[in-house]
Amino acid sequence: MITPHVLTRIEQYTGIATPTTSTKGISLIKQVKIYLFNRMQYAKLLNTEEFYVNRFIVSNVVSSILENPFVKNMRSGNHIENAYQHWTESRYDLECSCKVDYMNNTGIIDIRLTSCATLSEFITQCHAYKYNRHAAFVSDGLNKSNYIVVGVNKKKFNTFTVNLSMTGLIQEGRTEYEEIIDKFLCLDEVQRDSILETTF
Repeated sequence: MITPHVLTRIEQYTGIATPTTSTKGISLIKQVKIYLFNRMQYAKLLNTEEFYVNRFIVSNVVSSILENPFVKNMRSGNHIENAYQHWTESRYDLECSCKVDYMNNTGIIDIRLTSCATLSEFITQCHAYKYNRHAAFVSDGLNKSNYIVVGVNKKKFNTFTVNLSMTGLIQEGRTEYEEIIDKFLCLDEVQRDSILETTF
């Protein structure tokens, strides 16, 4: 199963990118999404120090997300949220999967955190952190014409909104993920299995 995380793993395995060190615990963005999509689970996790110390940041971030006009518009109509989607990549005949934050019949909204002060800085972050590759991979697979990234500043809680499908970054991301999968298919079966069995 090819996922955005597997793309990163292939990239690291084949030497395209340097492996990163994973952090312990539950990241702030994961805490935000638990609060956003599963309040009952979040309430239970507030008993842990890790969640308790971030409770005010998480609450403010979620409030900003829910007030974002793009998010409000999508949530007001027929949509799905916090759900895994599966598809078969037509070019490679590979099974693929991704969890989407919000999706309706025309587009996807992806929630991110940022320290950026301006929209232009956030667009740069979208490129640096490979959000555009993620966007291309998922929107191509699910046949969506709009992939919107909503970034929330972790201190001021203002939001930045970028429709990556309307920028040149989406084609760059598409080229990247196709090249990565090409490299994956050049590996032998043992190497491919090693990548796919890696737990993220």
